[in-house]
Amino acid sequence: MSATAVTLSKIEDFLHSAIRGTVSDNVFAGDPPDTLKSSWEDMVVIDCGASIKDMGAYSVGRVLIWLYSKPYSDGRKNVARMERLETALDDVIRSSSTDTYRIARDSTYTDYDSTRKWHVNIVELIIKIY
Repeated sequence: MSATAVTLSKIEDFLHSAIRGTVSDNVFAGDPPDTLKSSWEDMVVIDCGASIKDMGAYSVGRVLIWLYSKPYSDGRKNVARMERLETALDDVIRSSSTDTYRIARDSTYTDYDSTRKWHVNIVELIIKIY
């Protein structure tokens, strides 16, 4: 498969398959769901909103992985759960390189989703597509 044949949907599908069940069972592409189940403790959103740039021999793009962690009942960030999410994502990154994709972790940002009232760490990935 050439780099030009790789679409954003294929990247979302590749990452969804790698992340679901490894980082979290609750994985969504694009946006988080409008309603969250009370049993959920975490979720992941794959954001491929950035473009993929054709560099000739390969393409490159940035993908944001939103790691959501349900807070403790008093609203404090569940840092232990967030650490497990980040560690599991690091394992996925290390093990998910293929002949088509090379994934590297770039920046990480922290945020709070006031709509859902969950804490978020946003991990920026650089994906090279051959």
